[in-house]
Amino acid sequence: MFHKIIFSLFLTISLLSCLHAQTAQKDTSKYLHIGDTIPDFEFQISGYKTTTAKMSDFRGKPVILDLWGVFCSSCIEGMPHMEDLQKQFGDSIQIILVTRDAPQKVAALKKRSEILKTVQLPFIVGDNTPAKYFDYTFVPQHIWIDKNGVVKAIANAEEANRANISKFINQGSTDVRVKKDLLVNHEVPLINFWYPYYKTIGVYSYLTPQQQEYSTGTLSMRHLRSDYGHRTRISNDAITIPNLYIQSYLPFTETKDEHSFPNERIICKMSGKRKYYFQDSSKALFTYDLIADSSISPKQVYRYMQGQLDLFLNARSHLENISTPCLVIHADISKIQLGSATIKPFTEVNQRLYSAQSVGWQWIKATISNKCYSPHQVIDETGIAGNTKMDLVFNLNHWENLPLLNKELEPYGLSVTLEDRMLDCIVIEDAKEE
Repeated sequence: MFHKIIFSLFLTISLLSCLHAQTAQKDTSKYLHIGDTIPDFEFQISGYKTTTAKMSDFRGKPVILDLWGVFCSSCIEGMPHMEDLQKQFGDSIQIILVTRDAPQKVAALKKRSEILKTVQLPFIVGDNTPAKYFDYTFVPQHIWIDKNGVVKAIANAEEANRANISKFINQGSTDVRVKKDLLVNHEVPLINFWYPYYKTIGVYSYLTPQQQEYSTGTLSMRHLRSDYGHRTRISNDAITIPNLYIQSYLPFTETKDEHSFPNERIICKMSGKRKYYFQDSSKALFTYDLIADSSISPKQVYRYMQGQLDLFLNARSHLENISTPCLVIHADISKIQLGSATIKPFTEVNQRLYSAQSVGWQWIKATISNKCYSPHQVIDETGIAGNTKMDLVFNLNHWENLPLLNKELEPYGLSVTLEDRMLDCIVIEDAKEE
């Protein structure tokens, strides 16, 4: 199953503003941009005092070209608004309706459209229109041209309001938002397209099997703050499904270190091939990335992560307090060998043999929990303070052989027993159809 191409993308976008998507690259040098002067050429025009005109005929007052199309209902519905603006400002501005559609299509639409029958604005229709000088995909689009024929803005229709037009007439400039058309390719994940343009993410997650032909190392990060604004991130470059579940449930358990949470505390009750991810998880590595806006609490982010993993496996997971075999560390305080020097780092004398000289107890515990091969949870019931400096030599291989381990630890006042303790365990079951 794992060797098949499995691609799972969990993408939930909750954006704080409008998002964009990438379009194919094309040569835009032949089109006009803001700051360019529109060429002077002759074209056919209707609803105007003459049947032909040139752009120079409108010099001396601003012009708004309302680019529209016969299949754009919002364009047509917006025409009465543009007509009202023309009436309000009179001869101080000229608004012109421009479409690249053929005159025959416009005429056919006019027969059944009351708006086109009644609107009192000039029309420029067909191939030979000012629209040919502008690169656009979506309409309506408005071209704001000043009294000298210079393009001052390329904007969405909603920017055409009384305040913006008044400023444009009086000052010859405008601060309306620039319209940018980006064509979405739905054949690929949307984030590939719009992330380069808009980096404010509400929630995004990505899960896919790691491809064996690539080597990327192992990366595990949590609560990373991005350069693009505050956000929470959980990112893993090579991780198993059990370890992802551990990450997602750890904040809700008494264990605070994922390396101290053994796989024995994951109880898989699933049926079928999906159990493979838990039975031989080391051979099934995944890449996982989760980004969430910092306004979302960390615990909510981890609950979201749990839901995404359940969705991928068609499973239902929960925490359950279960009696679990544990390696319990005890201490005879009278025999503890306390260190006297400055706390030193742990020393690995040789493979799996560790020597602690004036090492803090918290570091000794961390080494035991993270490096011993035992599948059991390690529980500290010694009562030793974490900053207590100790001298200790032990072999991590002996944690699988308690008699040998206790013989080694006895001179230091320590012992280990296998006992049941009530622990939070992650239970994963088949999802039930509602």
